[in-house]
Amino acid sequence: MNLIKIDLDRKIAPINPGLYGSGLEHLGRGVYGGIYEPSSLLADSDGFRQDVLDAVKALSPYSLRWPGGNFVSGYHWQDGVGQQRTPVRDLAWGAVETNRFGTHEYIQYCRKIGAQPFINTNMGTGSPEEAAQWVEYCNGLAGTRFSDERVRNGSPEPFGVKYWGIGNEMNGSWQIGQLSAMDYAKKAKEAAKLMRWMDPTIKLIVAGECTDDPSCVDWDRTLLDLTAPYVDYISVHMYAGNPNNCFSEYMATGERVERKLRTVNGIIDSAMHKTGKKNRIKICFDEWNVFYREDSSPNNGNTIEEKYNLEDALVCAMFLNAFLRNADTVDLANQFMLVNVVAPVVTSEEDLFRQTIFYPFMLYSKFGRGESLDCLVECDTYDTALYQEVKLLDVSASYQPETGELNVFVVNRHESEALKAEIRLPEATIAGGKAFEMYHDDIKAENGFLQKDNVALLEKDFFAQGRGFVYEFPPHSLSVLRMKAER
Repeated sequence: MNLIKIDLDRKIAPINPGLYGSGLEHLGRGVYGGIYEPSSLLADSDGFRQDVLDAVKALSPYSLRWPGGNFVSGYHWQDGVGQQRTPVRDLAWGAVETNRFGTHEYIQYCRKIGAQPFINTNMGTGSPEEAAQWVEYCNGLAGTRFSDERVRNGSPEPFGVKYWGIGNEMNGSWQIGQLSAMDYAKKAKEAAKLMRWMDPTIKLIVAGECTDDPSCVDWDRTLLDLTAPYVDYISVHMYAGNPNNCFSEYMATGERVERKLRTVNGIIDSAMHKTGKKNRIKICFDEWNVFYREDSSPNNGNTIEEKYNLEDALVCAMFLNAFLRNADTVDLANQFMLVNVVAPVVTSEEDLFRQTIFYPFMLYSKFGRGESLDCLVECDTYDTALYQEVKLLDVSASYQPETGELNVFVVNRHESEALKAEIRLPEATIAGGKAFEMYHDDIKAENGFLQKDNVALLEKDFFAQGRGFVYEFPPHSLSVLRMKAER
């Protein structure tokens, strides 16, 4: 029989709630017509869609990365503050940016949903000085030029923005102001110096290579060899897809994530040794999702509104499993994006629905807290063209010692067979519990305005006591098992 063995003393690391972040970009209906729609009958007094707010609050995102994304490399933050805001051309997406939603509106939205602000700065057409001035505007006490401008614009108290990105995907040919690794490293180093001099308490994220190309090793190594003493995180981006319509290959996405993390962690180790940095540089996986059906070129109408099915939701769960299994090195992560554009929530003028990918994020954000545990998983495996010995059960676990709450997250990667497994805790006794299952007969099943709960969660009780129990995981499913565990 398949085995999931859990030892409460085999701790990987405390789980940073920063793993459960999201993002906003000025793209399509991501901001305007998504979260911010002052003319809507559903908007609150500040112009935010109340129904969207309620849906987003259920996800409890830790942080909200903004304003992008590719958009940020042409964005100048002063265009989006003050009373007089002029529309400009957005060259990243071939659109017109009205600038109605700027820094103050963004901070206001973060406060409404209880999320930490995470501002990304412009390293394309922008400068290190402009980035540092944005830090001053947001975090400075009154009495200097840009902090006083914030006060005049209606916010006397500093915003206290903790997380700051230094550019986005600067190696990409699609990026405004693309740079070589060394040129970006030099620019990022100077930006980091100025930004931290402006506010020594902030956390800085430098933009790592954003593809699976082997050149990522050279880019990230060049970048960190120069910037490691000045930054706290290096970013990783990854989007998954199933263009070949091969379920087994798609279910190996978790192996792709793990391989990327091993590679980046090796580069971090090398840079820390070379530069003598003592505090470990962590990974900020600040763009991840399923994204492959829609065209992302600048003049495609800027919709990029993926319709997600059950298998997409399982892949999102595998991203989150990988983050939990690497909680000692992955500190922040952001599923990009939040509403309409490759997003868990989709709106119309009068309604919304929750896509399949809404539910894994909600479950992990709610229950994946405390300490990450190193589980022993023994089960059958399969091979793909790229990966060997892919386990049919993809597993992570979290434990909260103060309450004794144990949560086990399991994706059954088998397309057609339910798999039984013994969940064994040799050094603890368990009681409970409750299971949340995400399953549908059809792996391509979707939700929509007419079938909002076509793919949803099934909540049920299961019997567990002593030091173990047997659970049957449905085919192509996500299961979250919740129970009490005491030594």
